Amino acid sequence: MERPLPPWLPLSEIENIVPDYLDVEGANVRTMGRNLMGERVLIPATAEATLRIIESLGGKYGKHVCIINRSQIIGRPLAAALINRDYTVTICHSKTQNLPAIASSCDIVVTATGKAHFLDQKYVRKGGAVIDVGVISTPQGITGDCDRQNLEGYVSFLTPVPGGVGPVTTSVIMNNFVRMAMDRIEDRLKY
Repeated sequence: MERPLPPWLPLSEIENIVPDYLDVEGANVRTMGRNLMGERVLIPATAEATLRIIESLGGKYGKHVCIINRSQIIGRPLAAALINRDYTVTICHSKTQNLPAIASSCDIVVTATGKAHFLDQKYVRKGGAVIDVGVISTPQGITGDCDRQNLEGYVSFLTPVPGGVGPVTTSVIMNNFVRMAMDRIEDRLKY
């Protein structure tokens, strides 16, 4: 479901109208709850894309992840999915005190603040990994949360914006759609 919805439409009610077998975004309350309980379920596509990128790194960067976002489509479902896979997760947000010290103590930093060039070396461990989920439109074009010039050569892994998490998100949505369609076909063939 595309967001934002018009203000007069209650998001939670709309999301919960969508049956589980059509929830390609993994955003309804039932799916979110099952993720929190440790079940392997579809999670929101951007969170799933970020999870896949983290898992593609293997153990190279350790297993302590700082997520600077607590939204229902990125931070919360990603944290639950990572915990389900034995990562140590620290969730930070706009009210987190001493954010640079917390973030830089982690192996991997995921940032989705929506603030252009927010994340620089003081938030990241030297040689660490950064996954930039932010997408901000500026007069110079699309950019992410990271101050790329400040981080290049300092971190070992940094996703580009655009061209990093976005294309993976698109492939996750298509994969979810095909997976759900196949599940639905199999269910119908049982009868």
